[in-house]
Amino acid sequence: MADHQRRRRRPDRVQLACLPCKQGKLKCNRVVPACDQVSYSATFTRSAYGEMLSSVPEWLMRNVDSMREKINRLESFVSELRRPASATGETQVSPDAQRAVGSDEVSSYDSPTQHTGTLRISDTGSTQFIGPSHWESILDDLEDVKAYFDTSESTGDDAVHRSIRSSNITPIDVHLGVAQNYTIEDLLALMPPKQTMDRLIAAWFNALDPLRLIVHAPTFQTEYQRMWLNLTSACPSFLALIFSMACLGAEVSADPTGDPSLASQAEDMRRLTAHSLVLAQYALLPPYIIETLLLHIKGLLLKENDITYKTYTLLGLATRLSTLGGYHRDPSHNQAISPLQAEMRRRVWWMIASYDIIMCYQLGQLSVINQLMKDTQLPSNLCESDLTPESVRPSRPMTENTPMTFAISYGKLTSIFGDVVYSSHTAFDASNVEGLYERLVQARKDLPPQLQMVRIEQSFLDSPEAIMHRYSLEILHQKAICILYRRALNDSHSFEARSRCLDSAQKIIKHIIELLETGWPISHFAASIMSIRRHIHDFVFVAMLLCLELKAQMSSSSRELSKNGEDWTMGKSWRDVAESKTCFASY
Repeated sequence: MADHQRRRRRPDRVQLACLPCKQGKLKCNRVVPACDQVSYSATFTRSAYGEMLSSVPEWLMRNVDSMREKINRLESFVSELRRPASATGETQVSPDAQRAVGSDEVSSYDSPTQHTGTLRISDTGSTQFIGPSHWESILDDLEDVKAYFDTSESTGDDAVHRSIRSSNITPIDVHLGVAQNYTIEDLLALMPPKQTMDRLIAAWFNALDPLRLIVHAPTFQTEYQRMWLNLTSACPSFLALIFSMACLGAEVSADPTGDPSLASQAEDMRRLTAHSLVLAQYALLPPYIIETLLLHIKGLLLKENDITYKTYTLLGLATRLSTLGGYHRDPSHNQAISPLQAEMRRRVWWMIASYDIIMCYQLGQLSVINQLMKDTQLPSNLCESDLTPESVRPSRPMTENTPMTFAISYGKLTSIFGDVVYSSHTAFDASNVEGLYERLVQARKDLPPQLQMVRIEQSFLDSPEAIMHRYSLEILHQKAICILYRRALNDSHSFEARSRCLDSAQKIIKHIIELLETGWPISHFAASIMSIRRHIHDFVFVAMLLCLELKAQMSSSSRELSKNGEDWTMGKSWRDVAESKTCFASY
C-alpha cells in the first residue's frame, strides 16, 4: 500500500496538435497562429477556427501553464488534507485557534484546522464569512478563476428579481412583515425632530439595559451628529439603528400611569425600524444590522411582555446573519478588522449567544448557537473610555467593576446553562451531570466579589443595577441546577439529586419574592422590568417542580404527617409560591 502511495503520477501528456486538428483527426503541422491543415477539414473551416480562437479568453490563452501549476498545487493540497495525521507526523493548528475559548465559555470543541474560513470585508463595511467547505474558498488560491467569477455577471437571480418587480403584486418582507415601498426620503419625513430623537436615545443609553454595550457610545455620537448635518446622505442601516434605540427609549420612559403617547411613539419607532431594515437590504449585512436586529427584538419583548414566535423567528434570523457575517469566528483571524471593531464584534456575538440560549430555553427549543463550531473570545473588561478607533487597552481585571463585568460573567454562566439545557434533551449520563454541576459551582465561585450574591436587606444602599445583576446571576445558577436534576424527582432513590433540585427551586421562589417586594419606584429600574417579567417563566418552572414533589409526598404511604396534617417544608414552599404569584400580579 505504501509503495502504491509513493508511486509517481504519470506526467501530463504534451498536446502536440491544435484543438481543431485533434477533433477533426487531422495531422497538425503546428503553424501559429492558425494551422493550415484546418482548411482541409469538412467540419472546421478557417473562418470557424478563427471564431473559435476569438471566443477563448485572452487571459486563458496566456496563462495556461500558470493555471496548470495552480491546479496541480491545489490537487497536492487536497491530497495532503486526505492523508491521516499519523502519516504527516503532526497536526498543524493555527495560533488563533489555539486561543479559542474554553469549556466555561461558549462551548468546548476540538481546535479547528488552520483554514477555518475566510471573512470578506466590503468597501461599505459589511462582512461575509465563507466556510472552508464552500467552493468559493478555493478561489483564494486560484486568483485567475476568482477574477473570472468576480467579473462575470449572473443573470438568473436578476431575471427573477426583474420579473417580481415588473408584476403588480406589492413585495413584502417575510420576517419583518412590511412592504418594500418606503424610500429614504419617506423615512426622513416620518422621523421625529432632533430634540425628540435626542431625548429618546439618551433615555435608552442611560437605562439598565445590557444591550447598550453593543454600541460604542463615542463612535455612535460622532456618526449621529454627522447624520444630522447632512440628512440627504443618511444610511438606511444607520437610520434603522437610531429608530430601534428611540423605540427602546420610549419603552423605558413610558409610565403605565403617565402619558400614553410614549407607547404610541414606541410603536411608530418600531415600525420605522422595520421599514429601514428592509430598505437597507439587511440580508446583505450592511453595518449595524445585527445590532439593530437585537434592539428590535428587545423592543418586541417589551411590547408583548413575553417571548412570541415572531421574536423567536427574528432571533433565528439574527443568529443566521451573525454566522454569515463571521461573528462566530474571532476577529483576530483577520488583520483588516481594527481593534475597536474586533471588541465590538465580540460583544455582539456574546450578547446574541446569550439571547439565543435563554429565549430558546423559554420556548422549549434547542439553542442554535450553543452547539455551533466557534472560537470567538470573551469581550474584554473595559470601560467606554478604554476604547478608541486607534487602539484598545488590555482588559482590566474582573475585580475592577466596569459596564462589561456583569455581561462577561453572565455570558460565561449562560454558556454552561446552555450545556445543561442541551443535556436535558439527551439520554441521562450520570458522569456528565456531575461534570456540569461542578462547572456550575466553579462558575459561581469565580464571580468577582461585587457580583457575589448578597440579600437586598444587606445591600439596600447599592444601586438597583448592582442588585439586579446579583439576583440575575444567582437565579440563573439555581435554575440550571433545577434543570440538571429535574429527572431525579421521578427517582426516589436519588436523594442527593432531588435535594439539590428542590433546594434550588425554593431559593428561586425566595429570590423572586425579594425582588418583587423591594418597594422601589418603577422609574428606578424601568429597563429591568423585562428582567422581572422574564422571571415569570422561572417562577412557573420551579412552581411546577414543587407541585410535583408535593403531589409525590401526598401520595406516598410512608409520609409522616405533622400535627397540622402537612409537611412543614413543602407547606412553607407552597405558601411562598402563592405569595410570589400575588406579587407578580402588579407586573
